[in-house]
Amino acid sequence: MSDAGNASAERTNGQDAHRLILCRGQSACAFGLVALEPVRAAIEAVIADSPWRAHVERASRSRFRPHDRLRIALSACPNGCSQPQIQDIGLIAALRPRAVAACCTGCGLCEKTCREAAVLVQDDRAVLRPEACLACGECARCCPARAIACEPLGFRLLLGGRMGRHPVWATELPGRYAESQLPDVIRRLLDLLLREARPGERPGATFARLGFQQVGQEIGACRND
Repeated sequence: MSDAGNASAERTNGQDAHRLILCRGQSACAFGLVALEPVRAAIEAVIADSPWRAHVERASRSRFRPHDRLRIALSACPNGCSQPQIQDIGLIAALRPRAVAACCTGCGLCEKTCREAAVLVQDDRAVLRPEACLACGECARCCPARAIACEPLGFRLLLGGRMGRHPVWATELPGRYAESQLPDVIRRLLDLLLREARPGERPGATFARLGFQQVGQEIGACRND
């Protein structure tokens, strides 16, 4: 996997009040689980329909500062080349194994493939370790017997990350979100920021001040557990 600078594409438009960063996605990366362009387009449409830009212009007195922009990263797999862990909002595609079928031959390829040791072979059968799983789906995709069944593909949601003088690692909220649910997730997060943000406060700092449990409750109705 190449580094994030080479593997991601930044979507900006002059003085826009947000920034979307995408990794190379399913079409250009062997690890990608999903095509990100439709997700990007849906999120852009939500932001365009919201008062977010006007809010930032008012807050910064028509002069954009880099930290006023809402930063959103989309990643097609847990490798996170778009650096979702250090953005205001990070979305990571997730394909989580849920069961091993009787057709498992115990060949061990899944165990060799998994970098987190989230699947082991015991008594000639693959055994899942959910607590170690990052939901990359590689075990299921490499299985020659197709014995590993996965939950429907979804997205993990991370909030409140940033770099700078005092870097902060983003906090992951519980659950997963289907691609169809992401526009509503972004809409609710924007509504929350527009309602609760204090003057000069970064979006990620607003999430942290409110508490990630409260933020999760605001958007929990559209979650796919």
